[in-house]
Amino acid sequence: MARRSIRSVDRPSHQRYWTHRLVVTSVRATTNGVEMQLNFRANSHRCRIYSGDNALASLPAELTRSGIRRAAILCGNSVAKRTGLISALRDLLGESCAGVFDQAGRHATLESVQAAAALVRDVDGDGLIAVGAGSVMMSARLAAILLAERAPLHTLVTTYREDGPAVSPRLDAPKLPIFNVLTAPTNAQNRGGSAMRDPDGERRLEMFDPKTRPAAIFWDPQALRTAPPRLMKAAGLTVFWWSLMTLGGVASANPLSCADRRQSFDLALQALPRLTDEHDDEARIAMCAAAFLQNRDEDDGGQPFEVHWVFKVCYALASGIFTKDEGIDPGPVYVALTAPAIEHFAERNLAQLRSMCLALGNVTPLEASAATPERIARSVREFFAGVGETRRLRDLGVAREALPAIRDFALRNYNADRGRQLRGEVARLDETLGAAW
Repeated sequence: MARRSIRSVDRPSHQRYWTHRLVVTSVRATTNGVEMQLNFRANSHRCRIYSGDNALASLPAELTRSGIRRAAILCGNSVAKRTGLISALRDLLGESCAGVFDQAGRHATLESVQAAAALVRDVDGDGLIAVGAGSVMMSARLAAILLAERAPLHTLVTTYREDGPAVSPRLDAPKLPIFNVLTAPTNAQNRGGSAMRDPDGERRLEMFDPKTRPAAIFWDPQALRTAPPRLMKAAGLTVFWWSLMTLGGVASANPLSCADRRQSFDLALQALPRLTDEHDDEARIAMCAAAFLQNRDEDDGGQPFEVHWVFKVCYALASGIFTKDEGIDPGPVYVALTAPAIEHFAERNLAQLRSMCLALGNVTPLEASAATPERIARSVREFFAGVGETRRLRDLGVAREALPAIRDFALRNYNADRGRQLRGEVARLDETLGAAW
Protein backbone atom coordinates (compact mmCIF):
# COMPACT_ATOMS: atom_id res chain seq x y z
CA MET A 1 0.00 0.00 0.00
CA ALA A 2 1.23 3.49 -0.81
CA ARG A 3 1.91 6.13 1.82
CA ARG A 4 -1.20 7.27 3.60
CA SER A 5 -2.16 10.70 4.81
CA ILE A 6 -5.36 11.37 6.75
CA ARG A 7 -6.29 14.67 8.26
CA SER A 8 -9.42 15.78 10.05
CA VAL A 9 -10.46 19.42 10.02
CA ASP A 10 -13.24 20.89 12.16
CA ARG A 11 -14.45 24.35 11.26
CA PRO A 12 -17.62 26.43 11.56
CA SER A 13 -17.62 27.33 7.84
CA HIS A 14 -20.54 29.40 6.53
CA GLN A 15 -23.01 28.96 9.40
CA ARG A 16 -23.66 25.88 11.46
CA TYR A 17 -24.26 23.28 8.76
CA TRP A 18 -20.70 22.31 7.82
CA THR A 19 -19.47 20.45 10.86
CA HIS A 20 -16.70 18.05 9.88
CA ARG A 21 -14.43 17.46 6.92
CA LEU A 22 -12.41 14.32 6.30
CA VAL A 23 -9.69 14.31 3.65
CA VAL A 24 -7.99 11.04 2.65
CA THR A 25 -5.09 11.07 0.19
CA SER A 26 -2.63 8.63 -1.33
CA VAL A 27 -4.35 5.34 -0.52
CA ARG A 28 -5.11 2.54 -2.96
CA ALA A 29 -7.01 -0.71 -2.58
CA THR A 30 -8.61 -3.24 -4.89
CA THR A 31 -11.89 -5.13 -4.67
CA ASN A 32 -12.51 -8.03 -7.05
CA GLY A 33 -9.82 -6.69 -9.34
CA VAL A 34 -11.36 -3.20 -9.53
CA GLU A 35 -9.52 -0.33 -7.91
CA MET A 36 -11.54 1.24 -5.12
CA GLN A 37 -11.31 5.02 -4.92
CA LEU A 38 -9.60 5.96 -1.67
CA ASN A 39 -8.57 9.47 -2.69
CA PHE A 40 -11.59 11.51 -1.71
CA ARG A 41 -13.00 14.29 0.44
CA ALA A 42 -16.19 13.93 2.48
CA ASN A 43 -18.23 16.66 4.15
CA SER A 44 -20.68 16.05 6.99
CA HIS A 45 -23.55 18.50 7.42
CA ARG A 46 -25.52 18.90 10.61
CA CYS A 47 -29.11 17.84 9.97
CA ARG A 48 -31.60 16.08 12.21
CA ILE A 49 -33.99 13.52 10.73
CA TYR A 50 -37.28 12.64 12.41
CA SER A 51 -38.91 9.52 11.00
CA GLY A 52 -41.97 7.46 11.77
CA ASP A 53 -45.24 7.88 13.62
CA ASN A 54 -45.78 11.35 15.05
CA ALA A 55 -42.40 12.57 13.79
CA LEU A 56 -43.87 16.02 13.18
CA ALA A 57 -44.51 16.42 16.91
CA SER A 58 -40.81 17.32 17.14
CA LEU A 59 -41.15 20.28 14.76
CA PRO A 60 -41.96 22.91 17.44
CA ALA A 61 -38.89 21.87 19.44
CA GLU A 62 -36.75 22.13 16.31
CA LEU A 63 -38.00 25.66 15.70
CA THR A 64 -37.18 26.58 19.27
CA ARG A 65 -33.72 25.03 18.96
CA SER A 66 -33.03 27.30 15.99
CA GLY A 67 -34.51 30.37 17.66
CA ILE A 68 -37.47 30.53 15.26
CA ARG A 69 -40.49 32.50 16.47
CA ARG A 70 -42.27 33.23 13.18
CA ALA A 71 -41.97 30.38 10.68
CA ALA A 72 -43.54 30.61 7.23
CA ILE A 73 -44.89 27.46 5.58
CA LEU A 74 -44.29 26.96 1.83
CA CYS A 75 -46.36 24.36 0.00
CA GLY A 76 -48.30 23.67 -3.17
CA ASN A 77 -51.96 24.40 -3.67
CA SER A 78 -53.01 20.75 -3.69
CA VAL A 79 -51.41 20.05 -0.31
CA ALA A 80 -53.02 23.16 1.16
CA LYS A 81 -56.50 22.67 -0.29
CA ARG A 82 -56.95 18.91 -0.71
CA THR A 83 -55.40 17.61 2.51
CA GLY A 84 -55.61 18.50 6.16
CA LEU A 85 -51.85 18.61 6.58
CA ILE A 86 -51.36 22.38 6.58
CA SER A 87 -54.24 22.88 9.03
CA ALA A 88 -52.68 20.27 11.29
CA LEU A 89 -49.32 22.05 11.11
CA ARG A 90 -50.95 25.39 11.92
CA ASP A 91 -52.55 23.84 14.99
CA LEU A 92 -49.27 22.21 15.98
CA LEU A 93 -47.24 25.41 15.66
CA GLY A 94 -49.75 27.87 17.05
CA GLU A 95 -48.32 31.39 17.18
CA SER A 96 -45.03 30.13 15.74
CA CYS A 97 -46.70 29.93 12.32
CA ALA A 98 -46.49 33.39 10.78
CA GLY A 99 -48.17 32.54 7.47
CA VAL A 100 -48.58 30.12 4.57
CA PHE A 101 -47.53 30.48 0.94
CA ASP A 102 -49.53 27.83 -0.92
CA GLN A 103 -48.71 28.61 -4.56
CA ALA A 104 -45.41 26.75 -4.98
CA GLY A 105 -45.56 25.17 -8.44
CA ARG A 106 -44.65 21.66 -9.54
CA HIS A 107 -41.38 23.07 -10.81
CA ALA A 108 -39.94 26.18 -9.20
CA THR A 109 -40.40 29.33 -11.27
CA LEU A 110 -38.93 32.77 -10.74
CA GLU A 111 -42.41 34.26 -10.35
CA SER A 112 -43.53 31.82 -7.63
CA VAL A 113 -40.21 32.02 -5.75
CA GLN A 114 -40.34 35.82 -5.73
CA ALA A 115 -43.93 35.66 -4.48
CA ALA A 116 -42.93 33.26 -1.71
CA ALA A 117 -40.07 35.52 -0.65
CA ALA A 118 -42.43 38.51 -0.63
CA LEU A 119 -44.88 36.74 1.69
CA VAL A 120 -42.12 35.70 4.09
CA ARG A 121 -40.87 39.28 4.14
CA ASP A 122 -44.38 40.66 4.71
CA VAL A 123 -45.05 38.42 7.72
CA ASP A 124 -41.56 39.03 9.12
CA GLY A 125 -40.75 35.32 8.90
CA ASP A 126 -37.53 34.09 10.49
CA GLY A 127 -37.65 30.48 9.30
CA LEU A 128 -39.04 28.41 6.41
CA ILE A 129 -40.98 25.15 6.57
CA ALA A 130 -41.13 23.45 3.16
CA VAL A 131 -44.02 20.97 2.94
CA GLY A 132 -44.05 18.88 -0.21
CA ALA A 133 -41.51 17.23 -2.51
CA GLY A 134 -38.60 18.40 -4.63
CA SER A 135 -40.02 21.55 -6.21
CA VAL A 136 -41.25 22.96 -2.91
CA MET A 137 -37.91 22.32 -1.24
CA MET A 138 -36.06 24.00 -4.08
CA SER A 139 -38.47 26.92 -3.83
CA ALA A 140 -37.71 27.30 -0.13
CA ARG A 141 -33.96 27.36 -0.74
CA LEU A 142 -34.33 29.86 -3.55
CA ALA A 143 -36.64 32.07 -1.49
CA ALA A 144 -34.09 32.04 1.33
CA ILE A 145 -31.44 33.25 -1.12
CA LEU A 146 -33.62 36.03 -2.55
CA LEU A 147 -34.52 37.17 0.96
CA ALA A 148 -30.89 37.36 2.06
CA GLU A 149 -28.90 38.50 -0.95
CA ARG A 150 -29.17 42.15 -2.01
CA ALA A 151 -27.31 41.88 -5.31
CA PRO A 152 -29.16 41.80 -8.65
CA LEU A 153 -30.58 38.41 -9.57
CA HIS A 154 -28.32 37.88 -12.56
CA THR A 155 -25.25 38.09 -10.31
CA LEU A 156 -26.52 35.30 -8.04
CA VAL A 157 -27.03 32.57 -10.64
CA THR A 158 -24.62 30.15 -12.25
CA THR A 159 -23.19 31.56 -15.46
CA TYR A 160 -21.99 29.68 -18.52
CA ARG A 161 -19.01 30.56 -20.66
CA GLU A 162 -18.28 29.20 -24.08
CA ASP A 163 -14.57 28.93 -23.30
CA GLY A 164 -14.69 27.25 -19.90
CA PRO A 165 -16.68 25.61 -17.12
CA ALA A 166 -19.74 27.18 -15.54
CA VAL A 167 -19.18 29.53 -12.60
CA SER A 168 -21.36 29.51 -9.49
CA PRO A 169 -20.84 32.65 -7.34
CA ARG A 170 -20.45 32.58 -3.57
CA LEU A 171 -23.57 33.75 -1.77
CA ASP A 172 -22.26 34.87 1.61
CA ALA A 173 -25.28 36.43 3.34
CA PRO A 174 -26.76 34.42 6.27
CA LYS A 175 -29.89 32.49 5.30
CA LEU A 176 -33.09 31.68 7.17
CA PRO A 177 -33.15 28.15 8.65
CA ILE A 178 -35.16 25.65 6.59
CA PHE A 179 -37.15 22.64 7.80
CA ASN A 180 -38.28 20.06 5.22
CA VAL A 181 -41.48 18.04 5.64
CA LEU A 182 -41.69 15.42 2.89
CA THR A 183 -44.98 14.43 1.29
CA ALA A 184 -43.15 12.27 -1.28
CA PRO A 185 -39.60 10.88 -1.52
CA THR A 186 -37.11 13.22 -3.16
CA ASN A 187 -33.35 13.63 -3.28
CA ALA A 188 -33.92 17.38 -3.21
CA GLN A 189 -34.48 17.08 0.54
CA ASN A 190 -30.88 17.69 1.65
CA ARG A 191 -29.11 19.76 -0.98
CA GLY A 192 -27.53 23.18 -1.26
CA GLY A 193 -28.18 23.62 -4.98
CA SER A 194 -31.42 24.70 -6.60
CA ALA A 195 -32.81 25.70 -9.98
CA MET A 196 -35.87 27.56 -11.22
CA ARG A 197 -37.34 28.44 -14.57
CA ASP A 198 -36.92 31.95 -15.89
CA PRO A 199 -40.09 33.82 -16.96
CA ASP A 200 -39.96 32.62 -20.57
CA GLY A 201 -39.09 29.05 -19.61
CA GLU A 202 -36.09 28.96 -21.92
CA ARG A 203 -33.38 28.40 -19.31
CA ARG A 204 -32.73 27.29 -15.76
CA LEU A 205 -31.59 29.81 -13.20
CA GLU A 206 -29.28 27.78 -10.97
CA MET A 207 -28.02 28.81 -7.54
CA PHE A 208 -25.83 27.08 -5.00
CA ASP A 209 -25.50 27.88 -1.30
CA PRO A 210 -24.72 25.26 1.38
CA LYS A 211 -26.35 27.52 3.96
CA THR A 212 -29.74 26.64 2.46
CA ARG A 213 -29.43 23.00 3.51
CA PRO A 214 -32.12 22.04 6.03
CA ALA A 215 -31.75 22.14 9.77
CA ALA A 216 -34.15 19.19 10.06
CA ILE A 217 -36.03 16.74 7.84
CA PHE A 218 -39.30 14.98 8.68
CA TRP A 219 -40.51 11.64 7.29
CA ASP A 220 -43.93 11.40 8.91
CA PRO A 221 -46.57 8.95 7.62
CA GLN A 222 -49.23 11.62 8.18
CA ALA A 223 -47.53 13.79 5.57
CA LEU A 224 -46.48 10.97 3.23
CA ARG A 225 -50.03 9.60 3.04
CA THR A 226 -51.21 12.84 1.44
CA ALA A 227 -49.52 12.02 -1.88
CA PRO A 228 -51.84 10.15 -4.28
CA PRO A 229 -50.58 6.83 -5.71
CA ARG A 230 -49.77 8.29 -9.14
CA LEU A 231 -47.57 11.01 -7.67
CA MET A 232 -45.94 8.60 -5.23
CA LYS A 233 -45.08 6.19 -8.05
CA ALA A 234 -43.57 8.97 -10.17
CA ALA A 235 -41.49 10.19 -7.23
CA GLY A 236 -40.38 6.65 -6.48
CA LEU A 237 -39.34 6.09 -10.08
CA THR A 238 -37.04 9.10 -9.84
CA VAL A 239 -35.38 7.87 -6.67
CA PHE A 240 -35.06 4.30 -7.92
CA TRP A 241 -33.68 5.42 -11.28
CA TRP A 242 -31.03 7.53 -9.54
CA SER A 243 -29.99 4.63 -7.31
CA LEU A 244 -29.77 2.33 -10.33
CA MET A 245 -27.56 4.75 -12.24
CA THR A 246 -25.10 5.23 -9.37
CA LEU A 247 -24.97 1.51 -8.65
CA GLY A 248 -23.01 1.09 -11.86
CA GLY A 249 -20.10 2.88 -10.22
CA VAL A 250 -20.05 1.04 -6.90
CA ALA A 251 -16.93 -1.03 -7.63
CA SER A 252 -14.75 2.03 -8.17
CA ALA A 253 -16.42 4.32 -5.61
CA ASN A 254 -14.83 5.37 -2.35
CA PRO A 255 -15.85 3.21 0.64
CA LEU A 256 -18.34 5.72 2.04
CA SER A 257 -20.02 6.35 -1.29
CA CYS A 258 -20.07 2.62 -2.01
CA ALA A 259 -22.11 1.97 1.14
CA ASP A 260 -24.49 4.85 0.39
CA ARG A 261 -25.16 3.57 -3.12
CA ARG A 262 -25.69 -0.06 -2.21
CA GLN A 263 -28.11 0.71 0.60
CA SER A 264 -29.97 3.31 -1.44
CA PHE A 265 -30.50 0.79 -4.24
CA ASP A 266 -31.58 -2.00 -1.89
CA LEU A 267 -34.13 0.24 -0.17
CA ALA A 268 -35.48 1.65 -3.44
CA LEU A 269 -35.70 -1.76 -5.11
CA GLN A 270 -37.79 -3.20 -2.28
CA ALA A 271 -40.01 -0.13 -1.93
CA LEU A 272 -40.75 0.65 -5.59
CA PRO A 273 -43.52 -1.92 -6.26
CA ARG A 274 -45.25 -1.07 -2.96
CA LEU A 275 -45.47 2.71 -3.23
CA THR A 276 -48.98 2.81 -4.67
CA ASP A 277 -50.35 1.15 -1.51
CA GLU A 278 -51.52 4.20 0.44
CA HIS A 279 -51.28 2.26 3.70
CA ASP A 280 -47.70 1.04 3.24
CA ASP A 281 -45.92 3.60 5.40
CA GLU A 282 -42.78 1.46 5.50
CA ALA A 283 -42.29 1.61 1.73
CA ARG A 284 -42.73 5.38 1.58
CA ILE A 285 -40.30 6.03 4.41
CA ALA A 286 -37.82 3.55 2.95
CA MET A 287 -37.88 5.46 -0.34
CA CYS A 288 -37.31 8.72 1.55
CA ALA A 289 -34.28 7.11 3.18
CA ALA A 290 -33.01 5.90 -0.19
CA ALA A 291 -33.26 9.45 -1.51
CA PHE A 292 -31.43 10.85 1.51
CA LEU A 293 -28.58 8.40 0.94
CA GLN A 294 -28.27 9.77 -2.58
CA ASN A 295 -27.61 13.19 -1.05
CA ARG A 296 -25.09 11.64 1.31
CA ASP A 297 -23.37 9.90 -1.60
CA GLU A 298 -22.49 13.34 -2.97
CA ASP A 299 -21.42 14.61 0.46
CA ASP A 300 -19.20 11.55 0.74
CA GLY A 301 -17.39 12.45 -2.46
CA GLY A 302 -19.37 10.19 -4.79
CA GLN A 303 -19.58 12.51 -7.84
CA PRO A 304 -22.57 10.63 -9.32
CA PHE A 305 -22.53 12.33 -12.72
CA GLU A 306 -19.03 10.99 -13.30
CA VAL A 307 -20.19 7.38 -12.90
CA HIS A 308 -21.04 6.91 -16.58
CA TRP A 309 -22.24 8.80 -19.62
CA VAL A 310 -25.76 7.37 -19.54
CA PHE A 311 -26.45 9.04 -16.20
CA LYS A 312 -25.11 12.37 -17.42
CA VAL A 313 -27.05 12.26 -20.69
CA CYS A 314 -30.38 11.18 -19.22
CA TYR A 315 -30.31 13.75 -16.44
CA ALA A 316 -29.39 16.62 -18.74
CA LEU A 317 -32.02 15.77 -21.35
CA ALA A 318 -34.73 15.06 -18.79
CA SER A 319 -34.12 18.38 -17.04
CA GLY A 320 -34.77 20.14 -20.32
CA ILE A 321 -38.08 18.30 -20.69
CA PHE A 322 -39.68 18.69 -17.29
CA THR A 323 -38.34 22.18 -16.68
CA LYS A 324 -40.00 23.43 -19.86
CA ASP A 325 -43.25 21.56 -19.16
CA GLU A 326 -44.28 21.52 -15.51
CA GLY A 327 -47.00 18.96 -16.21
CA ILE A 328 -44.44 16.19 -16.82
CA ASP A 329 -43.02 14.20 -13.91
CA PRO A 330 -39.25 13.54 -13.90
CA GLY A 331 -39.36 9.81 -13.11
CA PRO A 332 -41.12 8.56 -16.26
CA VAL A 333 -38.92 10.85 -18.38
CA TYR A 334 -35.73 9.35 -16.93
CA VAL A 335 -37.07 5.87 -17.63
CA ALA A 336 -38.03 6.70 -21.23
CA LEU A 337 -34.55 8.05 -21.95
CA THR A 338 -32.47 5.34 -20.29
CA ALA A 339 -32.54 2.47 -22.80
CA PRO A 340 -31.95 4.77 -25.82
CA ALA A 341 -29.08 6.46 -23.99
CA ILE A 342 -27.55 3.06 -23.28
CA GLU A 343 -27.78 2.14 -26.96
CA HIS A 344 -25.97 5.32 -28.00
CA PHE A 345 -23.43 5.84 -25.17
CA ALA A 346 -22.87 2.47 -23.47
CA GLU A 347 -19.57 1.60 -25.15
CA ARG A 348 -17.85 4.35 -23.15
CA ASN A 349 -18.67 2.78 -19.79
CA LEU A 350 -19.61 -0.79 -20.60
CA ALA A 351 -18.25 -2.34 -17.39
CA GLN A 352 -20.28 0.01 -15.19
CA LEU A 353 -23.45 -0.61 -17.16
CA ARG A 354 -22.97 -4.37 -17.00
CA SER A 355 -22.83 -4.08 -13.20
CA MET A 356 -26.02 -2.04 -13.27
CA CYS A 357 -27.67 -4.62 -15.51
CA LEU A 358 -26.80 -7.45 -13.14
CA ALA A 359 -28.42 -5.63 -10.22
CA LEU A 360 -31.80 -5.62 -11.99
CA GLY A 361 -32.00 -9.37 -11.48
CA ASN A 362 -33.19 -10.37 -14.95
CA VAL A 363 -29.83 -11.62 -16.27
CA THR A 364 -27.37 -14.14 -14.87
CA PRO A 365 -23.87 -13.06 -13.78
CA LEU A 366 -22.45 -14.81 -16.85
CA GLU A 367 -24.86 -13.00 -19.17
CA ALA A 368 -24.15 -9.65 -17.53
CA SER A 369 -20.39 -10.07 -17.85
CA ALA A 370 -20.67 -10.24 -21.64
CA ALA A 371 -23.77 -8.11 -22.18
CA THR A 372 -23.82 -5.86 -25.24
CA PRO A 373 -25.33 -2.37 -25.11
CA GLU A 374 -28.43 -3.77 -26.82
CA ARG A 375 -28.78 -6.52 -24.19
CA ILE A 376 -28.36 -4.05 -21.34
CA ALA A 377 -30.98 -1.76 -22.87
CA ARG A 378 -33.37 -4.70 -23.21
CA SER A 379 -32.80 -5.66 -19.58
CA VAL A 380 -33.67 -2.12 -18.49
CA ARG A 381 -36.82 -2.05 -20.62
CA GLU A 382 -37.94 -5.41 -19.25
CA PHE A 383 -37.43 -4.32 -15.66
CA PHE A 384 -39.42 -1.11 -15.96
CA ALA A 385 -42.15 -2.88 -17.92
CA GLY A 386 -42.45 -5.13 -14.88
CA VAL A 387 -43.38 -2.13 -12.73
CA GLY A 388 -45.78 -0.79 -15.35
CA GLU A 389 -43.63 1.91 -16.95
CA THR A 390 -43.35 1.53 -20.72
CA ARG A 391 -44.18 5.03 -21.93
CA ARG A 392 -42.14 6.84 -24.55
CA LEU A 393 -41.59 10.59 -24.62
CA ARG A 394 -44.50 11.14 -26.98
CA ASP A 395 -46.78 9.26 -24.57
CA LEU A 396 -45.73 11.70 -21.85
CA GLY A 397 -46.77 14.71 -23.90
CA VAL A 398 -43.42 15.73 -25.39
CA ALA A 399 -43.84 17.19 -28.89
CA ARG A 400 -41.39 16.01 -31.54
CA GLU A 401 -40.74 19.58 -32.69
CA ALA A 402 -39.57 20.40 -29.15
CA LEU A 403 -36.64 17.96 -29.26
CA PRO A 404 -33.99 20.39 -30.64
CA ALA A 405 -34.81 22.94 -27.92
CA ILE A 406 -34.61 20.20 -25.28
CA ARG A 407 -31.17 19.23 -26.55
CA ASP A 408 -30.00 22.86 -26.44
CA PHE A 409 -31.33 23.12 -22.90
CA ALA A 410 -29.33 20.03 -21.91
CA LEU A 411 -26.11 21.61 -23.14
CA ARG A 412 -26.51 24.27 -20.43
CA ASN A 413 -27.05 21.90 -17.50
CA TYR A 414 -24.30 22.63 -14.99
CA ASN A 415 -25.23 19.85 -12.54
CA ALA A 416 -24.88 17.07 -15.08
CA ASP A 417 -22.10 18.50 -17.21
CA ARG A 418 -19.70 20.68 -15.27
CA GLY A 419 -16.93 20.03 -17.77
CA ARG A 420 -19.18 21.00 -20.71
CA GLN A 421 -18.51 17.64 -22.39
CA LEU A 422 -21.99 17.38 -23.89
CA ARG A 423 -21.27 20.20 -26.34
CA GLY A 424 -19.29 17.71 -28.42
CA GLU A 425 -22.12 15.15 -28.47
CA VAL A 426 -24.92 17.00 -30.24
CA ALA A 427 -25.51 14.30 -32.88
CA ARG A 428 -25.72 11.48 -30.33
CA LEU A 429 -28.00 13.52 -28.08
CA ASP A 430 -30.34 14.06 -31.01
CA GLU A 431 -30.27 10.33 -31.81
CA THR A 432 -31.03 9.47 -28.18
CA LEU A 433 -33.97 11.87 -28.05
CA GLY A 434 -35.31 10.59 -31.36
CA ALA A 435 -35.15 6.97 -30.21
CA ALA A 436 -36.82 7.82 -26.89
CA TRP A 437 -39.61 9.73 -28.61
